[in-house]
Amino acid sequence: MMLDQQTLYLSAIVSRLAFLVVFVVIIVGQPRERHLWCWLIALLSAALGLMMLYRASIPALGYSIGCGLILLSLFFSWCGVRYFYGRRPRGAHAVLCLFGPLLLHIGCLVVGAPAHVALSPLYLASALIALLIVVEVVTSPDKRLITQYVIAAAYFGYGLGFLQQGLTLLINASTPVGLNNTNEALALFDQVGSIMVYFAYIAMSTERANRQLAIQAETDPLTGLRNRRGGQRALHEIELVPETTSVLVGDLDHFKRINDRLGHDQGDRVLCLLAARLTRGARRADVIVRWGGEEFLLVLPNTDRHGAMQIAERIRETVMNEPFDMAEVPLPVTISIGVATLKAEDADIEAAIKRADAALYCAKQSGRNRVCTSDERSERDTAKTDRDE
Repeated sequence: MMLDQQTLYLSAIVSRLAFLVVFVVIIVGQPRERHLWCWLIALLSAALGLMMLYRASIPALGYSIGCGLILLSLFFSWCGVRYFYGRRPRGAHAVLCLFGPLLLHIGCLVVGAPAHVALSPLYLASALIALLIVVEVVTSPDKRLITQYVIAAAYFGYGLGFLQQGLTLLINASTPVGLNNTNEALALFDQVGSIMVYFAYIAMSTERANRQLAIQAETDPLTGLRNRRGGQRALHEIELVPETTSVLVGDLDHFKRINDRLGHDQGDRVLCLLAARLTRGARRADVIVRWGGEEFLLVLPNTDRHGAMQIAERIRETVMNEPFDMAEVPLPVTISIGVATLKAEDADIEAAIKRADAALYCAKQSGRNRVCTSDERSERDTAKTDRDE
């Protein structure tokens, strides 16, 4: 049995009101998320717009208000998607996609244009916004959110539907205006599409929240660098090539004295400033990790032993020659660094890290504020053994 348009519209209103309740509950837990507020307004506008369109004998003004509310719903859906991806909507967007079509519609009514001509700007603007949402998703910086493509598919369908309806109203002068003129297939698609969209909104927000929790679990809260757990995961993801993958392990000299003399807050500031310097001087492929306490690990792909020594020396000189600004008082700080390069016989990167850590110990024992390689450590151990014998 085919459902009539009024039944489909009533069902669409009820489903949107149900999603409205769900979004209110979600926003209570995440009140600072702007995209959720935009989607809430979109839901409310769509529900009110459909209520206006649902009336059996609807006047022209009421139908105009209903279409305007649907346009408003799409606009706030688009704003929510932009906020979700960290792209702020601009005033020009509102003028182009919302106020412009509304003013054009009102102007058509004022000059006495036929109702179908006056409504066509609202349908065409709705099609434009729906397709803009598709563009936002396709060009999103994060391709790993699967549910965003459900949203893109639904709005692509909405865009084509609104485009077809707008062109029909504009071209066919005999087209009557009202709920009964709405294609049953389009009404049915709206029922299915709205469920797809709002379920996807909820799933996408949840998916990103879970990923953010995973990122937080792998991020050092003080410096913003990877913590040891995040570093371990990153090491499993990069390509490790013997003789061209190097490791630096750096440790601030006499850091305990800084904490004892200036306090732990200032010690934390030193760590943050050092992390910023390391990040600023790093290449895109380099992995920087707060390995523990005042110890930092750098993994350098495509870098042989000689290149790693140069990078380590540059870091050491930068730390030594640029005192840290501590409450407008420059604080001299030095760092010792151990360097090692991955060897063909190494089972994994851990072997190189252990050699770099041993080289760091060598640098500390040799007076601090210096760079020592794992080869130098081996030579010192051999010389010590020879002396003992």
